[in-house]
Amino acid sequence: MNRTLVAALLAPALPCVAGAAWVAFQVSRFTGGPVTAILYGLSLASAFGVIGYTTLLLLGMPVHFFLLRRRRWFSWLAYACSGVCSAFALFALVDIALHVLGFVDDDRDWRRKLLIYAILTSYGGAVGFTFWIIARPDKNATP
Repeated sequence: MNRTLVAALLAPALPCVAGAAWVAFQVSRFTGGPVTAILYGLSLASAFGVIGYTTLLLLGMPVHFFLLRRRRWFSWLAYACSGVCSAFALFALVDIALHVLGFVDDDRDWRRKLLIYAILTSYGGAVGFTFWIIARPDKNATP
């Protein structure tokens, strides 16, 4: 249980920090200002952190306990796929809610939306994989 707690605390943070560092590097190349890049990276990291921890608590941990109960803990692929599916479900619900509430106009550019979904669901897959690497339920499991 200790490894699961550590994984729950670190898994959303590690891909978030890596992505924010990459974005900060890209911003610093175009703006030339390190302060702007650092602030942009920190704001992105905090936003993805809130989304990542919320998704992990609401969707990821129940999936983890379901996989443990079904004895499917041996594969990192199951955790990565569950991370992708959880992220897709969350962002699809947010997208639908924003359209229904009228905050977003009807966007007809499906390629842009597909790219956004691909980036955000890959973050979910990275969180699922990182969770499996840290928790390693196959090492703690009793057959």
